[in-house]
Amino acid sequence: MDIRNIDQLYTQLNARGNLIYRFVLQYRDLMFERYDYGSGDEFNMLEIHTLTEIGDNPGTTVSSLSTIWNRTKGAISQVVTKLEDLGYVERRKNAANGKIVNLYLTPSGTRLSQLHKAYDSKDITETTTKLLSKCSMEEIDHFYKVLQAYISILEEN
Repeated sequence: MDIRNIDQLYTQLNARGNLIYRFVLQYRDLMFERYDYGSGDEFNMLEIHTLTEIGDNPGTTVSSLSTIWNRTKGAISQVVTKLEDLGYVERRKNAANGKIVNLYLTPSGTRLSQLHKAYDSKDITETTTKLLSKCSMEEIDHFYKVLQAYISILEEN
């Protein structure tokens, strides 16, 4: 392939690639934005979604969370420690195996998880409504299907 053909092919393919890059960069910024869900404390997406994951799966472990969020155990442990220090999460040694530490929400953690779910439900509904002004529901569903396939490809690598 000569240089002109390579440049032409790159230009065609890169236009789509740039859409992905722009989306990822903007969404990454959003992920690290801190937000008060109503508790007076601010959290980024990883922190609040970790809290809600613990609430939805009482007794989960740092290891399980690290697999779900594709983060190191150390990174998740830091998040859990922050949530624990703020009084939202508690660690309990597993009764059957003292080497395992299970995670549970405190009553204030449960309240915060509910506030988070209400916030995300409203936000996702509003985002979907905005998307529907530009795309059909079928197109939105296809986007999520392609996104899931893309995630699978990334996980294979």
